[in-house]
Amino acid sequence: MQIYVNNRLAALKQGTSFEYVSENRMFSGSDGYTLTITFPLKDCPENLAIFGHINRADVAAQKVIFDCEIRDRGFYKFGSITITEISEAEVKTQFLEGRSEQNFDKTFDKVYINELDLGAPPTTSTSQITPSNAWHPASNSDRCVALPWVNDYSGNIQNLAEYVVDDAAQGRGHFEWNSEKTTGLSWQPYLLHITRKICEAVGYTPDFSKWEEHEEYKYLLICNALPHAWYMPGFANALPHWTVEEYFEKLELFLGGEFDFDHRGKRITFAFTHEVLADKPTVCIADVVEEHSTEVKVEEEDCDYSEAKNLVYKDCDHEMWKYYSCDWFIEGWQNRVVRYKTMSELLAANRGYRTWRGQRGRNAQIDKLLYAEDCDAYFLIRTISRERKIDFSPGLIRIYYLYTCRLQPVNLFGGRIVNDEEDADSEEIEFVPAWIDDTEEKYGRVLFLSFSGYDEDT
Repeated sequence: MQIYVNNRLAALKQGTSFEYVSENRMFSGSDGYTLTITFPLKDCPENLAIFGHINRADVAAQKVIFDCEIRDRGFYKFGSITITEISEAEVKTQFLEGRSEQNFDKTFDKVYINELDLGAPPTTSTSQITPSNAWHPASNSDRCVALPWVNDYSGNIQNLAEYVVDDAAQGRGHFEWNSEKTTGLSWQPYLLHITRKICEAVGYTPDFSKWEEHEEYKYLLICNALPHAWYMPGFANALPHWTVEEYFEKLELFLGGEFDFDHRGKRITFAFTHEVLADKPTVCIADVVEEHSTEVKVEEEDCDYSEAKNLVYKDCDHEMWKYYSCDWFIEGWQNRVVRYKTMSELLAANRGYRTWRGQRGRNAQIDKLLYAEDCDAYFLIRTISRERKIDFSPGLIRIYYLYTCRLQPVNLFGGRIVNDEEDADSEEIEFVPAWIDDTEEKYGRVLFLSFSGYDEDT
């Protein structure tokens, strides 16, 4: 067996051995590590040259970390070792690999994402960018967009633009910023862009190519925008007070993926967990003498295996949350579900409910839960506005309301309950779905954002 520490061959005592523990990160959040590896120091110039002088302050604080390679025939591991105990005669160490090494390193546990320089939007002036360019990712290098949104506290629409007709005959036109209500722009940065900027701000190179391959994740937005009136354009101002370590832990749960930190090469890579598992080779157990069996079970209450836990979003207090997460409603209305093979069939069958005069038949779809099998999603027909109508006919005046309806997805962000066990341990996703709602006919569907108070001192 050979052990290289900081690219130097370390000296080992005759008959040196140690126990190597290989864990499954899906269960424990760790990879491989060893129990104690002891290196001689007294009368051993090779190891003294590697580990230096003893009784140093940094050694006592267990801050010394060395690169390490372990080679023994077909066994090869590369990671780092840390000193656990040292004396004049010997030094005791522990080897760490992969996620075990990452868990030990505390490089980012005191660095807060909202205190980093994460850049700012291209401009906050409406005169320097058109609405079309402000809404197009490529125009802003996939950094951010300035979508219209409602300040739920004041009711004012931010980033408001209106359509101006250029050619009525051809139906052509363009958007212009509303000069009275939009005096400046606030922006929603892309989650991918902000994550890259966090990596760069701490001096690491990101490799998020796997993330970019999936458009449904590539174009996720951070919708906690700040009003232009506050003039706080820096992206970091809109982020929570999380450490870099906390940010990546929470992001892993949200994306269903894994970030790997190479602290030596200062590189951060990402991969989706299901793709990592799919790439794992099949393990063939050969030469079994009598019998072999395996069993997967949770032995401890604090098991980190995410698939054994209920996965839920953190409760929101906005108006759309009752539609976004409603497991109880889906379960209670199973006897009132109209099922369709495809989403196209569902749309075709309910197109007549775009407008609705309030009539209800015995089997009216307006009172049913609609399900599309091909996209595994439930919908309701939701009324979003109504208009009073009067019909005049000889000898008869009819007054009624004409409702405008929308097909509303329901429970898209409901919890994942494992084995129907609601009392299982739960993991909360703290990246929560934004409130997207209607402004009746005038502006269509936009973001609604709520704010806590602004304290200029903090």
